[in-house]
Amino acid sequence: MQLAGLIRDLGTRFERIVARIDTARESIPKITHRIAGIDRNLEKLGTPRQTDTLKNAVFQAEEYGALEKHYEKEQSEISSALKTLDVVLGKQTLWSGSVEKLERLPVPSMETIVMFEDRTAEAVVKHGSLREDFEKVKSTLADVERQIDELRLKQEVPTEEDLKKAREKRGRGWQLILKTLEGKPVSDEEIDDHVKGIGSSETLPEAFEISVYKADEIADRLRREAERVATKARLLADQTFHKKQLIHLKTEIDAKVKTKEIIMKEWEQLWQPSGITPISPKEMRAWTQNHMAMSAKATEIREHKARVNKLKEEIDAHLKGLNKCLKNLSEPHSDDGETLANLIKRSKRVIHKEDESLNKIKQLRSEKAQRKQELAEAQARVNSSEMDLSQWQKEWKQAVKPIGLDADSIPAQANAVMEDINSLFDKLKEANIFKKRIHGINCDAD
Repeated sequence: MQLAGLIRDLGTRFERIVARIDTARESIPKITHRIAGIDRNLEKLGTPRQTDTLKNAVFQAEEYGALEKHYEKEQSEISSALKTLDVVLGKQTLWSGSVEKLERLPVPSMETIVMFEDRTAEAVVKHGSLREDFEKVKSTLADVERQIDELRLKQEVPTEEDLKKAREKRGRGWQLILKTLEGKPVSDEEIDDHVKGIGSSETLPEAFEISVYKADEIADRLRREAERVATKARLLADQTFHKKQLIHLKTEIDAKVKTKEIIMKEWEQLWQPSGITPISPKEMRAWTQNHMAMSAKATEIREHKARVNKLKEEIDAHLKGLNKCLKNLSEPHSDDGETLANLIKRSKRVIHKEDESLNKIKQLRSEKAQRKQELAEAQARVNSSEMDLSQWQKEWKQAVKPIGLDADSIPAQANAVMEDINSLFDKLKEANIFKKRIHGINCDAD
């Protein structure tokens, strides 16, 4: 009975071992087929393209992609500002030129212009004051001369000077008579000159007599018309004084005019580098203030333009960098009209595509590694089961040997034999029982 149990146990073991071998062997082709399919998919996907450089370029360019619209807005503002400045510049007097030349125009400083304005104003004020004084003195002199003319119209009022001249003529006549009386030489020409100077006489004695009369008459009139004489003397003195004043004022006026001319010459020379023929300093101050405002605006526009150009250079640099990365990945080059923002979007699509491909490759490689592991495990199960089968065969050979079966017999055959044996034993047992019963019957019969 122990042998029957052993054979049954070995039969069960055999079935389990064969089932494991069959299962493992059936999985190996499936796994191998799946690995081959993975390899085909990997071959289709090809080698993944490296997008790290493109990713870095996109990261750096994204900020500038957002600034493209800002750049266009700034360009529009610059263009508008330049047009406005051109219009204002076109209305500028005294000078015409471009916006670029406006900043470089050598205009005197406001301090210098104010200094010339002060100097000019001072010269004008002084000239005006002197001119006013001149007109006043001139008016006063005219009034004095009018009074002198009025005195002359009434009757000529003698003066001390007239008396002095009359006495000098009288003295001269006496000297000529005295020389003649003393027998001293006197030229006829000298006597004729004296006689003619006296007037109303033909001879020296007559001339002397007339000169004595005139001198005495003047002296008498001076005594009689002392008040009128004093008035005339005062008026004549005033006339002389005012004439001297006029001469002095005229000299000063001429000097101030000369000073003004010098200032204006210096003023014109000051503006020569700019090619401008200046008007008055006061007017040029307003002109310069307007120019400075336009120049400041031109500077602002230029600096603004420089910043915008710098932004454009950086945008172009990122365009170039992205194009280079795309070219290295065999992607199409951007068109001339393609914006940085659009190129960034296209680059992101390339990156996304490559990332998806790389993820698929990683998944397939991971699955392949898993399938290889499954294949190795399946093969290991086959090998292990085959070793178990070999051990089973050894035990099976020993187990079936007593019942006359060889090692190649299968458990079903052994079980059939064991059933036959069991049936035989049952029959032998039954025959033995019958034998004992027959023996008992015989004994009872005796």
